[in-house]
Amino acid sequence: MARSRYPEVPRVCAQCGVHWTQCDGQPPRAYCTTTCRQEAEGRSACALPAEPEAPALPTRIHRIQAQLVTLTCAWCQTTAEVEHFPGPLPRFCSQDCRDEAQRAGAAARMRRLRQRRLQSIAAVPVAQIT
Repeated sequence: MARSRYPEVPRVCAQCGVHWTQCDGQPPRAYCTTTCRQEAEGRSACALPAEPEAPALPTRIHRIQAQLVTLTCAWCQTTAEVEHFPGPLPRFCSQDCRDEAQRAGAAARMRRLRQRRLQSIAAVPVAQIT
């Protein structure tokens, strides 16, 4: 079935009052442009940039202070006073002691790993290796 054609009709925009001619083959409409239609419906033609909101001010400020803690270092066994914020207690008196302890722990882990590898290789019969 052939599409019915609409005759060209002179029209007046319901929003801005401009005279315009509706083209042949388009359904009738009350506005000359999409912008006029959007303005009539209460929408803006282009989205206005939103104003940045002012940052919310904190309602409460909680200040945390470091406290002096007396501890015995897990690495060098010396007693030291260290400034400490709330949380788990420190185990070492300084960053140097912490680094030494980590190096020693890593060396011990590698020693155990090499020993396990040697034991697993020794457990394999010679016939399976070749």
